[in-house]
Amino acid sequence: MDVRRSLIPFSCVVIAAVLALDSCASKTDTARQGGPLAVLDDPGRGESTSLGGTGRLHVTERCVELEPAETGARKLLAWRSAQVEWSAGTILFTTANGDGLTIRAGDAVSVSGEDLVGDEPVERDLRWVAEPDPSCARDVFIVHDVSLLEAR
Repeated sequence: MDVRRSLIPFSCVVIAAVLALDSCASKTDTARQGGPLAVLDDPGRGESTSLGGTGRLHVTERCVELEPAETGARKLLAWRSAQVEWSAGTILFTTANGDGLTIRAGDAVSVSGEDLVGDEPVERDLRWVAEPDPSCARDVFIVHDVSLLEAR
């Protein structure tokens, strides 16, 4: 039996395994870069001034949520890709007027934007850069603007 022929199937298996591992590593690296942010592929044009609420930012390894003092019912905050960046435990956000804002866990903020699911069904073409973790709050609010009320 020709040794080269028997190595061909083995080589194919090794190459497939390396590609699969590389694919998994890339996904993990991307997720780490975005931290716990749920991010939509969105150019950040247009602004909705619908008030999403005022409260403290609750940040875990998987979620960034707004916890309003009056209800305590958390909302998952989804961010538009053109306006947000995660860096060393902080959220770097570009406000509607173009200013940079740094916010972090425990900060009191007010957010405006739009509910992902409103009172009336609307068909949306959502493309997630970083999908929300299933363990996060189900009530999702897409952030268009943020105001820092009080730093932690």
